[in-house]
Amino acid sequence: MSTFTPFAFVKQPSYVTSNLVLNLMAYDANSYPGTGSVITDLSGNNLTGRISGSVSFNSTGYLNFNGSTNYIYVNDNSLLTLGTAYTLDNYIWVDNYVERWRIVDKWVTTAGGQGYTFSTQVTNGRLFSYVNAAFAGNDLSPNPIGTGAWKQAVLVRNGNSTIFYINGAEFWNTTTNTTAATIDTSVNLFFGYNPINLEYGEGRWAHGRIYNRALTAAEVLQNYNALPFY
Repeated sequence: MSTFTPFAFVKQPSYVTSNLVLNLMAYDANSYPGTGSVITDLSGNNLTGRISGSVSFNSTGYLNFNGSTNYIYVNDNSLLTLGTAYTLDNYIWVDNYVERWRIVDKWVTTAGGQGYTFSTQVTNGRLFSYVNAAFAGNDLSPNPIGTGAWKQAVLVRNGNSTIFYINGAEFWNTTTNTTAATIDTSVNLFFGYNPINLEYGEGRWAHGRIYNRALTAAEVLQNYNALPFY
């Protein structure tokens, strides 16, 4: 992992850029200058991120979520309705599992469930995902993500295959009980929040990326190696 450069001087890192749908980065001043409530999307799609609540910013390049009012949201857009292959790549620090840490959430209960989510479980911190009405009961990692440390948490879906990665390495690989594309939910996308259950993540947030294809293991590792070291 590379040595961290002060966020104001970060140059374009060598992360994967092909098929990026959304790219919000607290450690790149081109995305977040350190003040305000707007996070610029560096994917080129202009899917602006907005911060809820009075969030504190650490000058090394991350936001502190207080677990009660802070999260990031992106207004609904057709680009965020994903197909049968996509990647959710995030850089977070989880403080606790008092509530589910909704790493990425664009899911509603309509018709039994529509959209997608990538989250930790309450109390035990195991990773899980939903695809539409299918709680991927098999998509529940046997081990917790862990607290008190930076984690690159990645979900790669390709048809009925789901792989979780932590810090560039495969964490859990399973078969999802659906092969359907995600259903358009017409709701916003959230990082660190679920509006249905009013669940707030407590910890730190550095980036959120969405790709409309399944990254390879080598590409997930490439993104990990491009991360700042706090």
